[in-house]
Amino acid sequence: MNCTDTVAVLTAIAKYAAICFGPFSRSKAALFCCNAKKDDKAIQQMKEALTAVGVKVLPQTYVCSGKGFLGGKHPSEEELKGAAKWAKECAAKVSE
Repeated sequence: MNCTDTVAVLTAIAKYAAICFGPFSRSKAALFCCNAKKDDKAIQQMKEALTAVGVKVLPQTYVCSGKGFLGGKHPSEEELKGAAKWAKECAAKVSE
């Protein structure tokens, strides 16, 4: 599945959820992901899909290493502490 297809699927799911649960115009989201490449491609796809249905996505994101082919201990304690700090900052932004 290419990037365009992924965004289309995510957007369709978000639109269906809006039909089932009501509009998201007042909703806010903070996005994070864990992946071996430590890139934000998935976040950008989620952001596009959520914005399409009216969710305000915070500009702050968090990306940490996920388990890659060789495994490893991820997320690490340091990454978890970073995620907790990021979540507190996002919660403060949402309540503004």
